[in-house]
Amino acid sequence: MSRVGIADERARLKESFLYTNVTITRTRQ
Repeated sequence: MSRVGIADERARLKESFLYTNVTITRTRQ
């Protein structure tokens, strides 16, 4: 796996994690 691939995976994980956080926060309110 190339470094770019790893960085891309990390960015995608971060995005999905943030998206999940926002969704949970919205559902709570």
